[in-house]
Amino acid sequence: MKKILVFICFSVTIIILEIIASLLIGFPNRFRSSFYNPMSWQDILDNKLDFVYSSIIVSIPLTILYFSCKERKDTKDKKIDSHVQLKDPILDKIIKDAMSGKTTDDILKNKNKDSETEQKENNDSK
Repeated sequence: MKKILVFICFSVTIIILEIIASLLIGFPNRFRSSFYNPMSWQDILDNKLDFVYSSIIVSIPLTILYFSCKERKDTKDKKIDSHVQLKDPILDKIIKDAMSGKTTDDILKNKNKDSETEQKENNDSK
């Protein structure tokens, strides 16, 4: 269903761009012997099937390209996620401290207190 929706979006976008270009831009013919003025609304309505066919022809490869790139990106993201270590105690502690509102000064004071108590314990055990 999603592929059909993307295809329809591409088709409608291309039809709109073709109509705008046909209304605003004149173009020379293949042999450059004459110049065609921009189309009128009546010319566009007379050639509506040409616009639809060309938009379908262009939308099919664009849809295939879109989903292949999306699939490639998803597999690349899965590979990256598989290499990331999810359980990191140091990072978890930093995030927990940040969520609790501790500042870096509080964290440094706690580290200094911890190191002082460890030194006291080491001295007491000797």
